[in-house]
Amino acid sequence: MPSKPVSMVAAFFATVLSACAPDEHEGSPSSGAADDAAEGGTGEAEGSTSAADEANATALPEGTSDAGDDESSEVTPPDVGSGSTDEGDDGEAEDDAEEDEGDGSNTCPTPATFNGDGDIAALSDEFDDPATLCAWTWRHEQEADDVQFSMFDVNATVAGQAAMIPTTSGWYSDWRGPLMFKQVDGDFIFETSVTASSLAAPGTAPALGFTSVGIMVRNPDRAPGEENWIMLDLGTQDRDGEALVIGYEAKNTTNSQSNLWTENGDVSGRLRICRLGVTFILAVQYDGDPQYVEVNRFERGDMPSLLQAGLIINAWNGTSGMPNFNLETDLLATWDYARFLPIADESECLSP
Repeated sequence: MPSKPVSMVAAFFATVLSACAPDEHEGSPSSGAADDAAEGGTGEAEGSTSAADEANATALPEGTSDAGDDESSEVTPPDVGSGSTDEGDDGEAEDDAEEDEGDGSNTCPTPATFNGDGDIAALSDEFDDPATLCAWTWRHEQEADDVQFSMFDVNATVAGQAAMIPTTSGWYSDWRGPLMFKQVDGDFIFETSVTASSLAAPGTAPALGFTSVGIMVRNPDRAPGEENWIMLDLGTQDRDGEALVIGYEAKNTTNSQSNLWTENGDVSGRLRICRLGVTFILAVQYDGDPQYVEVNRFERGDMPSLLQAGLIINAWNGTSGMPNFNLETDLLATWDYARFLPIADESECLSP
């Protein structure tokens, strides 16, 4: 399937960097970390188990909301997502949820959930209009967690794309990072096009290990020690303490025990997670590749029919057993689109 070209304007980096204030949680573990951090965390190594101010990208201090600009493309953590609420925001998010779920007068241009009936492609988002963000849910809101990014916008920092600057966080074992998701029931193809770029040296790969951008499917029924998800991302990785790997990471987590695979490639490309029953196929297509290439697959009979499917980042800042909160993150993450497609046969997962 053809994708929109990935274009990043270097001049936006100065705007973004000057606007981003340090996150007040930087330097100490956020509650997005494991509830018990798996008793100190397990090693992040292969085989371990374990939404119109035009072009205006401003920092998002935790707990603030941007209510003064109806057409702003900047999205603050409160009031983003279908059905999520924030009692500290004067009940506005709750009112929105009631409108969405009560009389059927939902004005959001895209749905938040596919229940198996109708056209799954209606879930798709090209990130050309921040108004579509009403259909996405933030994990940190739903789970009463800390905000784990200093900037997020749509069609602002990079035209026609969603962009994020994360704070230190990541997905491994019981550790949790940023996740903006929709809910999908049954079989599907979930596809995006991503770029992981250094903040310090725009246009190059991030300098720190396990700094990446990607997608995830996740069991919404979770608890400490019971994280179950599958992730695929591109960026700067690590492999058994060797030199940093620029390429993909495939990660499979069962009951908070994570196994990962990394391989050389690029920091920009298209990603797919395809579900057919209990089988999950992970595929990558780099620029110039004629079609997607399967990089891994997992048999997950434990996964429920309804899953969260969304956008994630890792800003681990290193390769040790827990995120390095002593370093500044080095990532501008962008997603060109998020597309949901039907699937009837494995071969469709790899079709262009």
